[in-house]
Amino acid sequence: MDIESNKRFDIYICWWGGKITNTRKHCIDTFHSNEFKKYFNLHFVTHENLKNYIVDTHEKTIKFSKCFEYLSPVHKADYFMNYIGYHRGGFSTGIKKMKNLRKLYNKLIDFENSDYYYLGYPITKPYVPQHEQLEIYKNFHKNKDTLFGFGYWGVKKHNIISKIILEKNNKYLNENFDLIKNNKWLHPRDNFNKQWKNIGNDKYKLIEEHYKWGDEVSTYPITWAKLQGSTISETLVENKKLYKKYISFNLVNEYQILGSHNPIEEVNILN
Repeated sequence: MDIESNKRFDIYICWWGGKITNTRKHCIDTFHSNEFKKYFNLHFVTHENLKNYIVDTHEKTIKFSKCFEYLSPVHKADYFMNYIGYHRGGFSTGIKKMKNLRKLYNKLIDFENSDYYYLGYPITKPYVPQHEQLEIYKNFHKNKDTLFGFGYWGVKKHNIISKIILEKNNKYLNENFDLIKNNKWLHPRDNFNKQWKNIGNDKYKLIEEHYKWGDEVSTYPITWAKLQGSTISETLVENKKLYKKYISFNLVNEYQILGSHNPIEEVNILN
């Protein structure tokens, strides 16, 4: 399929402050290449321009959480990607080097002309997200074919799946506002390590661990996948009969160079 005249897709990446490693900079460079610009419009979202992406005038608007300012940078990214996916649609990805851009573009053209709400790639067992409730976590594994991976995905605006996901995130943040506000993150990737470990014979052990950054033990309360993989997967499993037909697994995991964002050198990225 040839590129359509003047047709480009919106791609969203975000960065919420702190120094960027050289490897991250090299990844960002791929979003500014001539090939990338041929197919996509880049939206590089930061604290400085966030207000341009908050939607408050449309009849289908879902409010932007007041808890956002207290989230770690990783969780800000997770929340924002679901927020922008519902309100504007487009393609969301982490800051990694991109490849096979023409191929990706053609996949998005096919997706746009389909009845699907989401375009993703099949999730693999090591990346099935955690959940605080054991039975839900087990259901993730039992229904793995319903889930898509969270490295990148395409989404259409104002669809019912995105609406439920965003409302779930807002409900969780509203209910835990004071807890999150009063237990600040210590590191951009800070999270509460609460997960179930399979110890054999269908027996599971709950691990609960707060990370230590420097000499200080974090009390930041949000688990790693809470605002992204956990909530998305929970929504899909809860509604698998209705929603499975609206998820396309036509992407494959071949549009990022895995590990390309890993730092070569140590850099202080604390705010």
